[in-house]
Amino acid sequence: MSVRKWQIREATERDVPALCELFHTVFGTRREEQHNRWKFYGNPDGPPIIFVADHDGQLVGQSALWPTRLRLGTSVVMGAQALDGMTHPDYRGQSIFKDLSERAMEAAADRGLVALYGFPNEFSLPVLLKADWARTGLVSRWVRVLTPSRIARIPAFLGPLADLASTLLPSGSLHGLQMTYERPTDAELESLLEGWRRQERLCRVERDRTRMDWRFSPASQSSYEWVCARSNQMLAAVAIWSVSLPSGNARLCELLGDTPEAVLAVVSATVARARAARCPAMHALSSTPQANLALKQCGFFLRPGAVQIVRKLTVKSLAANIHQHDNWHIFGADVDTY
Repeated sequence: MSVRKWQIREATERDVPALCELFHTVFGTRREEQHNRWKFYGNPDGPPIIFVADHDGQLVGQSALWPTRLRLGTSVVMGAQALDGMTHPDYRGQSIFKDLSERAMEAAADRGLVALYGFPNEFSLPVLLKADWARTGLVSRWVRVLTPSRIARIPAFLGPLADLASTLLPSGSLHGLQMTYERPTDAELESLLEGWRRQERLCRVERDRTRMDWRFSPASQSSYEWVCARSNQMLAAVAIWSVSLPSGNARLCELLGDTPEAVLAVVSATVARARAARCPAMHALSSTPQANLALKQCGFFLRPGAVQIVRKLTVKSLAANIHQHDNWHIFGADVDTY
């Protein structure tokens, strides 16, 4: 039996540069250190739970839990999203991710977290299912074509015609609401969130002004824009979107509203803003019925969804059943990549 040459330890902020390098090795894209420091060490819901495999000073694996307050029914509890599972290509087949995940879950339970959720890729999903995670279902992926001529696979000679055809897709309606493009006041946002919190028997990522300001901060290295709909000068809905680099595609990251008409209005206005910015397409992730309806009415179409998994860390009953997929209302930035 071969001797394991790597050791498990908990990561610290000093490991950020090495973890960014591991991310590049595993996924082939660069993640800036500033992004990781914002994401993991600026989180108002608490410090991360990150365990790494260390082989003589080289980090060769990671399992991370991103603390996140969850609103389960009318109760707010501490949970976390599992993300950024990585194993160096030269160390695969050694149960690194399995062992790191188990340590991370033990630490989460010791810290008092009660529920975990995540959206694993095809490599980490089987490992997590063997560790008593449960698959709840698929979170819908939605795509709205905006400027097809900027999509690489569209032949250049077809570009202008494709752009014209895209304008024929449904684009929703503003319903006579007034649109503005800056963050609403604290009082306006709190009023909108109070209505959002009154919905019961659901499982959702908790929202408040502090979390939203951090989540959509420039420190994330994404340029987010707020789109607000008002009726008689009263805030009725909010959307937040950004442009994903390097693809140039738009991402619809947040969507809150008092009425279906107001939600439709901000989605419609956001689509118009992204088209004016010459984004090739806009993407959204949603398991929220009201949001799904608005997306469909604005010309979005469905793509293969993201698998959602959950893990309960307590023997106590929770205020909502996290294993029932229909209970989950996930949207956009509830997933770390949005």
